[in-house]
This record gives sequence, structure tokens and C-alpha cells, in this order.
Amino acid sequence: MQNSLNNLTRHAIEQMESRSIPELVVDFIESYGGSKKSRDGGRKCALTKASRRLIRRDLGKSALKELSKYRTVYAVTCNDKIVTVARSRSPIMDRSKFY
Repeated sequence: MQNSLNNLTRHAIEQMESRSIPELVVDFIESYGGSKKSRDGGRKCALTKASRRLIRRDLGKSALKELSKYRTVYAVTCNDKIVTVARSRSPIMDRSKFY
């Protein structure tokens, strides 16, 4: 996995800290997650059912269990920079198309 701090904005880092979202979760979203169009030309990226299956296959059940509390975390990207990280009330990718 890559170090995501290089492509995080200051706002995204502040939001991660205030919302208690570890950098590792953002790395998993970048490496395994899907994305869909967001407003203003950005993209929402989050873990999907398919990406969770890949994580389980690659890293095992224990890693997936640790990530389960972050199922609703998503990142918004624009111009290959993560501009914010937040939590949704429900998983944002499982019920909608992603590409």
C-alpha cells in the first residue's frame, strides 16, 4: 500500500483526526475501494462488497473484522488529491453503481 499522506489535503488530515479515522483505512479505500462521481467533478471512494471480499482473500478474516467499524467511511477526491474524509450513515457504495 502507498502512503496516502502525500496526496491528502490539510483539510482531509484535519477531518481524519477529528473523526478518528486512521490513515490505514484511507489507504485501504485507495487500494481496494470503488468510486463514483460526486458533485463538482470530484469522486467519492469507499469500500464496496467486492473490495471487502478482496481484503478478506488477501489479508484474512481478522483484517476484515478490524475494518468493519469503518464500513461507512468514504473519501472525496479531486484532481488526484483526497480533499476530505467522512462517515456516512450507511455504506455509500453497496446500493449504487460504482466505476
